[in-house]
Amino acid sequence: GVAGYHLLQLFSHAIHALKIIITRFPPVFASIGEFGELVERLWLLKKLSLSGRECVFQKFKLPVCLDQRTLCEFIFEPVGFEDFLTSLVGKETRDELLNATPDLRGSFVAFNHFTSMTLEYIQNPADVMATYLSMGAACIPRRGSVGVDLMIPLVLRSGKMSFIYVQTKTGLSYEKSASVTDIAVSSPLKTFEAFTDPCLYIYHHVTAESTM
Repeated sequence: GVAGYHLLQLFSHAIHALKIIITRFPPVFASIGEFGELVERLWLLKKLSLSGRECVFQKFKLPVCLDQRTLCEFIFEPVGFEDFLTSLVGKETRDELLNATPDLRGSFVAFNHFTSMTLEYIQNPADVMATYLSMGAACIPRRGSVGVDLMIPLVLRSGKMSFIYVQTKTGLSYEKSASVTDIAVSSPLKTFEAFTDPCLYIYHHVTAESTM
């Protein structure tokens, strides 16, 4: 988390360097898809760091502070779901999403880094997300997991554990009909058949424009 915070201060330089590597010097240690997932993780952390803080101040009745998060606040302070969505996709798309699924209102995310999962299969995503929440981490599922590349712990207003699950496409592997960031309420029957609580699905085509 600490290293990620300092890297995000140089986010534009890091993305520029990654673009050069991808276009001029294709990496031999990772596929283009794996490299895209690395960029995705940096992008999500950057959007998290740029998220507003209104939901936290309202929830815990704190005096409003518009200052950028300090290192300690980035590591330990949760982020309101609405504030995170605004940072990701803007207010208009956020409002459409929240109107379609009011059960996601008042939720919180809390992560400052990504950690690879050692479990071969996720049988109970809520239990897995609770474990990662306790570490302040989001999850990188095992390679080959169906329909999911990343999972972010999401604490619902009810106190139940849920998640945001992300599917990343890079280069020519994406669907031509998909927009840069498709975001939707989802019942992930293909991925987690037994999970019925509200969750969120993000389909992100990683491009130079979509990571700005």
